Order: sequence, then structure tokens, then C-alpha cells
Amino acid sequence: MPSSSKSTNLTPTVALLANPSRIDEMISWVTRNAVSLSGCALVASPKELKEKLQVAQQLALDDRMLSIKLETLGDDDNVADALVAQKVLAGQVRGVVWFQDYTLSVPNLSFLIRICDSANVPLALNEATADLCLRGVAKTRIVYLIFNPVAGQGDGTEDLDKIKSILEPTVVLHVIITEKDRNVSDQCK
Repeated sequence: MPSSSKSTNLTPTVALLANPSRIDEMISWVTRNAVSLSGCALVASPKELKEKLQVAQQLALDDRMLSIKLETLGDDDNVADALVAQKVLAGQVRGVVWFQDYTLSVPNLSFLIRICDSANVPLALNEATADLCLRGVAKTRIVYLIFNPVAGQGDGTEDLDKIKSILEPTVVLHVIITEKDRNVSDQCK
């Protein structure tokens, strides 16, 4: 059975699909989640979605929006779901967000659900599940912090708490606190 963990790329990829009537909603979601998405690569379809994401990046007041990497799935928006499925099965996508227009016939939804289910990759179909999916995808990044509480100019515990509050919402954080009588390189093994 395929697994989403077989990707060796350290940058998690999230696939974004949106029916034309929900593209603006997707842009709003991406903009609101720019901090978490800044460490991700986004594969977007249809081309209109990618174009609007690029405009949103150019207009962004937040520099983190500019660091989001964008890729289009191809020239034919009609096969985007199949291309996403291919990337999911290859272990190249860690999460799929698909904002659909349920007034349209969506024959390939069950296909993509089966693919994501078999590959153990989250599939989000609305903003609430997209937020949860993003938390899971973002948390797949692991960060090791070597913290020297003596080196700072203040309360080491307070400094560490501030660093944790910034990093923990978007990564799995492992803190190594240096010890006075041990070599730092020995502590990191």
C-alpha cells in the first residue's frame, strides 16, 4: 500500500483543487494560512487558481506569502484530479484540499477519496477540514532547536517559551537544552 511518508522531499506538498465558483474562497484560505503554507509547495489547479494565487502573492503585505512555491498540474484542467491522484500515489503530496461546487456533477470525487484513503493522505473538502489537514501537513516538519539558556540576556525560560510559541503551531519541535559541563556536539547525538 502506498504511503505518504515515502517522499524524500523535505518541503511538504499540498495539492489545491477548486471549482471556478470557489476559487476566491480558496485564495482567501491560502492567504489566511500563509504562515503555515510558507514552508510548503503548492500544486494548484485549475490554471485560474494558480494565476490568482500569484496575484495574491504580489499584493501580499506578508512576506511569507511570497515564499510559497507554486506549481500548476498541467495544461488540461479536466484531468487535474487524476494528476493529483498520481502524485498522491507516488508519495509526492502530503495533503489534498479540494473546494468543490456541489451543484456541479463531480464524478471523480469518489476516485480521489479512494486514492487518498489508500495512500493515507488527508483530503479536505471545506475550510474547516483544510485547516485540520494543514495542521497535520505542517506538523510533518521536524525542527531540532539547540537552546543555550545561559547565552541570552534575560530569562532563559521565558525566551524558550516565546520561541516555542512561535514554532510549535507549524512544526514538531524537539528542544535540546545545553548543559554546562557537556560538549554541545555530544548532546546532539
